[in-house]
Amino acid sequence: MIDFRYLDSLPDELVEMYAETETRILADMAERIASMDFYAASVQFQERMLQEMGLEHAYITKELSALTGKTVAEIEKLISDAGAEVLKQNAFLDKLGFDVSGIAGSERWKKQLAEGLRKTSLLFSNLTRTTANTASRQFEKACDQAYMDVTSGAFSPQEAIANAVRRLSAQGVRTVEYHNGEITYHTDNIDVAVRRAVLTGVNQTTAELQLTANAELGLDLVEVSAHAGARPSHQEWQGGIYSLSGKSLKYGDFRDETGYGTGEGLCGWNCRHTFFPYVDGSPRVWNEDALSHLNDKTVEYNGEMLTEYEASQTQRYIE
Repeated sequence: MIDFRYLDSLPDELVEMYAETETRILADMAERIASMDFYAASVQFQERMLQEMGLEHAYITKELSALTGKTVAEIEKLISDAGAEVLKQNAFLDKLGFDVSGIAGSERWKKQLAEGLRKTSLLFSNLTRTTANTASRQFEKACDQAYMDVTSGAFSPQEAIANAVRRLSAQGVRTVEYHNGEITYHTDNIDVAVRRAVLTGVNQTTAELQLTANAELGLDLVEVSAHAGARPSHQEWQGGIYSLSGKSLKYGDFRDETGYGTGEGLCGWNCRHTFFPYVDGSPRVWNEDALSHLNDKTVEYNGEMLTEYEASQTQRYIE
């Protein structure tokens, strides 16, 4: 099976690329704010800010456009490598009499790879557009707040500029805003949005490739992976065996049991679970004993014992 750690590491290089771009965008914002005349008359300030907003938006768009080309190339490589990983993890079926070698040459496999690349690239296209618009609004809000600070008499221009830059630095470049009607109730910074887009896009592609492999081999059963620290709703079905057709009298329906195909279910948003073919009667990867010990505390950090999931979250926080 594809290890969840393999999936977890996929976004790292792209996150780093976006982080570097975010730093350049924030630095450009800071320079523009520092050059503003916050003592200017209101109309003059608005004219200057509109000009700077246009320049800033153009700069952000240019930076992200250059990044998009690199992103698409990286996504193509990630998905191609992930497809190869699926076939590698299916190689054990050769010993059971199944011919895995011809799957990669099938038209269904090639079509699924192309569709996975298209969907994942579309995720990043939307992310790029949202980032440019949201970052421009952040710049506008920072300028407005700095202007109000100065005109109130409570802050000097230097203090107002420093406050604005600090606020932007603390926020980072916000990318995805979730709305409920007119109210924004959640925003994600660029690293979080990129990580989720990569994980979701690649994992959903490998899942569809696995379904293609099962169909090519005529196999109805799959075993779902398991990992420590899974969200409670996923702990209910991880490590189980399921029927893709739903016709098995022995095993549950794959989609009904795991929620596959939905955002909250298997291979949905940020999910690191995968699945692989299972031949009835063959050894299980995940038995009840192994599942019961998934959340044991086995990692020591600063004198405290952590589960593997807690340790990974601590490492992610440090990064």
